[in-house]
Amino acid sequence: MMRPPCVYRHQSSVISHQSSVISHQSSVTSHQSSVTSHQSSVSHQSSVISHQSSVISHQSSVISQQSSVTSHQSSVTSHQSSVISHQSPVISHQSPVISHH
Repeated sequence: MMRPPCVYRHQSSVISHQSSVISHQSSVTSHQSSVTSHQSSVSHQSSVISHQSSVISHQSSVISQQSSVTSHQSSVTSHQSSVISHQSPVISHQSPVISHH
């Protein structure tokens, strides 16, 4: 017994609808992949910004340490100048004593 033509038309319509649904699902999946990829990119940018902040913080710490070292060197230089200034009169005072002997 043959099926009436309307049954074939209905099956074709159902198959066409299923194909449309599958095509839509593929589009949604592709969009989700794009969104996920974008989120990964944003996450990477956040990681890079965090790393840059860490590097800047480290550089600030190094600059602070260098300033401290420079300040210490200035203090040492000042102290040495004071010692040299103090030794000059002592040497000057010893010269006549050596000459007298």
